[in-house]
Amino acid sequence: AQCGHMEPARYLNPVLDAWDELEASRADGEGDSILADGSIVQAFRRRMPKTVIHHLIERAAEGGKIASLIIARLLADIDDPDALLTYAKWRADIARERENAGEAPAFFSDVVRRMRSENVPYSAESRCALMRRWKDPFEDRHLRQHAFDVWRCMATAEDVPLLQNVGRDDFLYDRALRLRAELGDKISFPEIGARLLDADQQFSWWGCLRSSWENAMPFLDEEFKRWAAPTIKPDWPTQY
Repeated sequence: AQCGHMEPARYLNPVLDAWDELEASRADGEGDSILADGSIVQAFRRRMPKTVIHHLIERAAEGGKIASLIIARLLADIDDPDALLTYAKWRADIARERENAGEAPAFFSDVVRRMRSENVPYSAESRCALMRRWKDPFEDRHLRQHAFDVWRCMATAEDVPLLQNVGRDDFLYDRALRLRAELGDKISFPEIGARLLDADQQFSWWGCLRSSWENAMPFLDEEFKRWAAPTIKPDWPTQY
């Protein structure tokens, strides 16, 4: 990929064709995918030439067994606005199809969390491309959601004011509120506390305070008091 930037089709298509055949030969998905090899994905994390990235996007659009793997395992981990938007659109398409079919929402493993966990900043171009999509109220709902979910892995404390501007009437409000808490926005803690005291939704909110446990302590105290069970009297005969 690094050497074929002048003629990406010539150098990459034989490899992609071989991968496609290997994927097709896996009976009913048995065995590991060729792209489960971490060393292959690791190699693509290096800065890819634009021509190579665009060729991968075009190849994924052609379909085939390898298409979704190209997107989910390669493009999702490249710091490039076109690659990451393709990944977000792929996720949105799957979510839309499952919703229309009445199926449970899809779960996506965010490989893009790698850069956040390794403290490697994303480029401003990648951040802005995703941010423009999720901020646009006229954009497709599914694309907005998944552009936000990919962008959130790049968010820093400097993005808190932007998140504070997400209105309560926006379906992304809960996502923004959760991310604000994860980034240490103390203004969000009172509302987070109210969610934690709501028995119907509290368990889905504890995780957003894992980076700010000192701020979670008052809520933990209340939770411990609520869970403190009264003394249980046995109902078996006293002689036992």
